[in-house]
Amino acid sequence: MLEPHTFSNLSSEKYSSWEMEVHVVSREVIKPSSTTPNHLRTYKLSRLDQMNIDIFIPIVFFYQEAPKNSDDLLKKSLSDTLTHYYPLAGRVKDCLYVDCDDYGISSVVARVDGDMSNVFKQPEFDQEEC
Repeated sequence: MLEPHTFSNLSSEKYSSWEMEVHVVSREVIKPSSTTPNHLRTYKLSRLDQMNIDIFIPIVFFYQEAPKNSDDLLKKSLSDTLTHYYPLAGRVKDCLYVDCDDYGISSVVARVDGDMSNVFKQPEFDQEEC
């Protein structure tokens, strides 16, 4: 287990201060559950894809008190899904194509000591100051 990271919001008079510790439980690369056939190993990118090659879109899922084996279930489901969406598990080469080499995608499982609902709350503003 890695050291916990502490995140805190910007402290100001308008916002209430909160802190939480995030404990990284595991980091791993999830690979497709079956290998990509040789005839599908190269996925040519469209011109639009080539222009937007540097876009990174992280996805974060939040669960309240997840069932005991949910981490393993999600990893298996992702692995099975990557078999059907094989370019997502590959690597872009020369900004022209995806090498569908079944490299996989990064997965991080973390636990939070604190109330995650605070992250989604809208700050309260003083109506007179707006």
